[in-house]
Amino acid sequence: MRRLSTGEGTKGPRLHDWAYLELADLNAGEYNSALTGEWARGLLIRRNIADGDWAFFSTWCPKGTPMQKLVLAEGHRWAIEDFPMNSRRGSFHGSWSRLTGRHLGYPG
Repeated sequence: MRRLSTGEGTKGPRLHDWAYLELADLNAGEYNSALTGEWARGLLIRRNIADGDWAFFSTWCPKGTPMQKLVLAEGHRWAIEDFPMNSRRGSFHGSWSRLTGRHLGYPG
């Protein structure tokens, strides 16, 4: 595991412990004609430093993408996820948000 930041928060860098497992190298053109070359399916794993909670993220990226780049991309998802709250239910819209929202402490 490596301690990396997803970006700056109001109290400084948002640090977590991260690990990345590349699960399969695939020819991207077989799945999307707009893509070329080898892409990788992977699993990005985040551990909260404060409480030890874990979160898991499926990845699809060009083979050899640095883990820091994946972590920064995940940090941008949080900013998007924090905005579209459903006031009636108090939870997020979308299947991705329901999956990861539980790891972030939000009801699914």
